[in-house]
Amino acid sequence: MGRQVELSSEPENPKDPNAVVVMLSGQKLGYINRFQAKSFLLWLRENRVLATVERLNGEPGYPRLYIFARVAAKEGVIAA
Repeated sequence: MGRQVELSSEPENPKDPNAVVVMLSGQKLGYINRFQAKSFLLWLRENRVLATVERLNGEPGYPRLYIFARVAAKEGVIAA
């Protein structure tokens, strides 16, 4: 828990050209949910996202990994 994961685009993915893969120490852990992938792609391009392992659960045949993503504010944007 708490370890930083690597996020990267996987445009050659045959199922989803917007796929964002989650890796830890060179091992593919899974993908960002396809409904959130476009936002993650934007944050990756702008170098504004950092993600860490938050929780593991599920079952041995169907494990679930939850990450906590921190997204930096876009330069010039003031939070209200």
